[in-house]
Parts: sequence; structure tokens; C-alpha cells
Amino acid sequence: MFTSFLFFLVFFSVYHMEELHVDTNFDAKEWQEIRAMDSVQLNKYLANLEDSSIHTKDQLIEKLASTKKKGFTISSYRDKKQYDSLLTSGAQKDNWLKRKMNYRQLELKEKYNGDSNKMIQALLGSFSHRFPQMLFLSLPLFALISKLIYIRRKDFYYVSHGIFAIHLYVFTFMILLANIGVNSLIGLTSWDWLNWVNGFLYIWLFIYQYKAMRNFYGQSRGKTILKFIILNIALLFLMVFIFVGFLIFSYLKV
Repeated sequence: MFTSFLFFLVFFSVYHMEELHVDTNFDAKEWQEIRAMDSVQLNKYLANLEDSSIHTKDQLIEKLASTKKKGFTISSYRDKKQYDSLLTSGAQKDNWLKRKMNYRQLELKEKYNGDSNKMIQALLGSFSHRFPQMLFLSLPLFALISKLIYIRRKDFYYVSHGIFAIHLYVFTFMILLANIGVNSLIGLTSWDWLNWVNGFLYIWLFIYQYKAMRNFYGQSRGKTILKFIILNIALLFLMVFIFVGFLIFSYLKV
């Protein structure tokens, strides 16, 4: 507990997701400028476009939003009323999930005055502060996966796997703390060769995990290597699932 507390104390002291600036290709300023155009300005703007099928501000905004291939874009719909109207008329056909996501995006658009950069900052801030919950949720699941991998070892109970998971998590926190220290030193000195130290830390993390599994469970090198690979593949899928789940939850709660 102390190691995890120390890690997150340092992590949130060094990294401030709320202050992260994200470049957006189609933000509030762009669509607000379009909204503010009078008919003369709009016609002049449209005259410079290759697409002659665009005649209104809404069509222009929708076209601009659809052509952006990178970055986060705000909803091209003006408001919920316009989106509902398109759904009712059949001009827009979205499934249940897409409707829910569009409604949520329209709510965020109104909440942050269409500023997509503020939306992303709020989302990343909310998501980053859920990191402790993600890790503590993964801990008993890590122990469960270990229990299934070593299911034939009747001398190891679920609690035993939990103790091993805690031990490995503590070492991981120590490696990540060292990584933060090295990154801070690189930022202060511009010594790029220190990236090799970070590479060594990550390699050592996996070496330590293998050695810890072999010493704790007492099996041969071949069996340990096989279960080491299976465990890490299972953990990869587990963390991706948890990551996506918490990201969606943060998006709904931001």
C-alpha cells in the first residue's frame, strides 16, 4: 500500500493530464466562425470550395467534420433537437450505441461550449485519476489468472497467488518510479542516452517476473517460460479490457 501510494503521489505530481494541450483539427473556433458568417461571407467562402453541393452552414460544418482524418472532432450536429429531427425524418440512421454516443457528445459540446480541446483535457484528467482503481481491480484478476494457470498445483491457494501478485506489483511500482526519475533527468539534462536506462528497466521487469515465478512456484525452466508467456498474454488482454472499460466510463462521467 505504501509503495502504491508513493508511486501515485509522484505520478500525479509529475504528470498533469488536465493541463495537456491537444491539437484539434476542427474545434470550437472554426465552427463558431462559420456560424457567425452572414450570407455574403458564407457565399464567398462556399465559392472557394470544390464541392458545389454545399449550400448551408450545417452542410459545411458536417462536410468539414467528415473530412478530418486525424484528431478529435466535436459533433457536426448543431444540437440535440437537430439530431432528433434527422433521426425522425430518416435522414440519419444510427444504431442504439451510436445514438447514445452522439447524444453524449452533444451534451459535452454544450457543456464545454464546443471546445474540443477542453473536452479532451477533462476526459484525460478523469481517466488518469482512475489509474489506481484500474490497478487495484486488476490485482485480484491477476491472482485469478495465476490460479487458473497453476490449477494443478493444489498446494497454492488463491491467497498465495494474491500474495505473489502484490509482490510483483510492488516491484513494478519501483520500476515505474525509477522510470519517472530517469525521464525527469532527461528533461533537465537532455541526455538522450538515458533512454537506454529506461529500456534496461523494462527488460529487467520481465526478467524479474520470470525469476520470481520460477522461485515462487518451483517449476522447471521450460514450464515456467511457457506459463510466463501465457500469463503475460492473458494480462495484456485483461489490461486492454480494463483500459477500454474505464475509458468509456470516464467519457460517460466527465
